[in-house]
Amino acid sequence: MRDEMTQVFLESWKAWAIADAEQRGLHGLTPILEGLATSTARLRATAWQPAPDSPEDDSNGG
Repeated sequence: MRDEMTQVFLESWKAWAIADAEQRGLHGLTPILEGLATSTARLRATAWQPAPDSPEDDSNGG
């Protein structure tokens, strides 16, 4: 469910950002905004795991 909500949010944001850029005459931003949305979606979908040599919980600042 969360992944679906994130995808919907990113698609809405991307559409808004591209429309805003085009309205301002900044047509060159379109591929950059599309790339940003794609990269953000991939980062949010990643199953993050700690590196093999790092402590499991580093919340105490090390």
